[in-house]
Amino acid sequence: MKRYIYAFAFALGITVSIANAAPKGPITLPSQLSAGYAYIDAGMYKEAVGALKKFDPKTDGQIADLNIAFGKIYLGIDQPQKALKYFDFALEHNPASYQALVLSADAHIKLGDIKEAKKLLQKAQPKDRGQYEVAYYEALCDEVTGNSTGATKRLQDLLDKNPKSDKLIVFMAKLQMQRGQPQEAMNFLSQKQLLAPNSGAIQDAIGDTLLALGQKDLAIQEKQQASRLYAAAGDYEKAQSSLLVANKLSGKKVAAAPQIAPPQEPPAIIELVPEQKISKKEIKPESAPKISVRPPVEEGRQPRYADTIIDKRQQNAVPEYETPPVPSNFNRFPFPSGTPISGGSGIVIDGGKKVITNRHVIEGGKDFAVRNGLGEMSRARVIYKSQAEDIAILELDDPLPKENSISSTQFRVAKAGGDVVVMGYPLWHVLGSSTPSITNGVVAKATGISEDPGSFQLTAKINKGNSGGPVFDHYGNLLGITVGKLNSDEIKRGNGVAPEDVNFAIHISRINSALKIPDSRPVTNSEPKKFMNSEDIYQMMIGKVVMVAVALE
Repeated sequence: MKRYIYAFAFALGITVSIANAAPKGPITLPSQLSAGYAYIDAGMYKEAVGALKKFDPKTDGQIADLNIAFGKIYLGIDQPQKALKYFDFALEHNPASYQALVLSADAHIKLGDIKEAKKLLQKAQPKDRGQYEVAYYEALCDEVTGNSTGATKRLQDLLDKNPKSDKLIVFMAKLQMQRGQPQEAMNFLSQKQLLAPNSGAIQDAIGDTLLALGQKDLAIQEKQQASRLYAAAGDYEKAQSSLLVANKLSGKKVAAAPQIAPPQEPPAIIELVPEQKISKKEIKPESAPKISVRPPVEEGRQPRYADTIIDKRQQNAVPEYETPPVPSNFNRFPFPSGTPISGGSGIVIDGGKKVITNRHVIEGGKDFAVRNGLGEMSRARVIYKSQAEDIAILELDDPLPKENSISSTQFRVAKAGGDVVVMGYPLWHVLGSSTPSITNGVVAKATGISEDPGSFQLTAKINKGNSGGPVFDHYGNLLGITVGKLNSDEIKRGNGVAPEDVNFAIHISRINSALKIPDSRPVTNSEPKKFMNSEDIYQMMIGKVVMVAVALE
């Protein structure tokens, strides 16, 4: 066991030194495993490895707990696929492990596999207070598939029955934080704290929320108070975790590790899942390199669309790219604070190496980056733009995983009357920039303005920010990318009538021409595929649809 744990530490590229990383204090934890969990909850993963490698499991339950701890570390460094290996191993040793099931569901949510997450949560379903944790992750499943109302209702119904449950109160606040609403979470926690004034969990969550709001000094005070409340309630693991965070935030140097009760029995042998090496960069990402200069290929300027008729304006620039906040597990766009940005949507192609979007999305930009609904981000550079078709192609500095891209075999021709779904990031500065939105409609006409064969009309609602986003059929095929909507004000001025739901997308044939990939020719008569509902489409595509962030000149 010790040999493997050391291998894990070295794989992380870590030199472990608990004594130089943990605070002094009277708290005594029952085992190195508890110390490891305290470090994990504090986000101190190097120190967690140092504690866990000293733990000698004696039972199947302890072997499962140790694997869960390592799985949580991988979740913490945003590697859910690797985390799942440890949770699976934990379930082999303890098939009834509620924690392993719930955390496996969390990993699947991060991977965009909502159906599998729901199956695992159905297996968990504890009868005690753990049901609240299951309800929270079920609410997350609702949230990421666009059902925010259902997510809130799921937790609110439980809160109405258990208004003093600190666990439910904290989960509701976490859901608000997931939406990038720290001020709303702060208001909610402050109000509910009156019902449970001695709750360390609520105090702890207030500290996290204050930190998200930039109130570091106040966050330290709340974390210290949370530690005292946890200790008074006998939850020494959480007490130690809160104290670790407070000391880390204050920059306090500490000289002793948490006190650990001595083991009572000799160690047992554990065999864990071997892992590939992980670099320090994967634990704490370094700043992305500067974009190298490569002039884009540009076609002649023969605009196909009349800008006075079709509204293709960019999403309005936002003063700072940090607005709105994104979940903590998401990689942030690599632009300096205060950089004004505009944003659109795109779809990942070519095995994760490129993104296709609208030309008008990237116009006026000096720096570019994309991020999908799983939080994976990469800088990008423009390698092609066509004025004629309003198409642009970005090449990613760090390709996304191949499974998070659309294959050219999934290109299909849009036909009038066909049901479609549109995904993208409309009004991202208001609705959020973490996960995409989805809307439904039909192909109203297979051609665009003045019977333009290069575009088609659809009824699915789109707004600023949707530009460049994909249009799918219900079999998961890509039919084109959205380009704009009919300018209702301009039409009304000329005709006295304001049209509704008249939106346009660029046909896949034009995208095929821009890509110049031999095997990417659109196919009109495809082999039968399984029909998918909107939730299935969203789950399949959440990692393939990206927000295109443009740092403006």
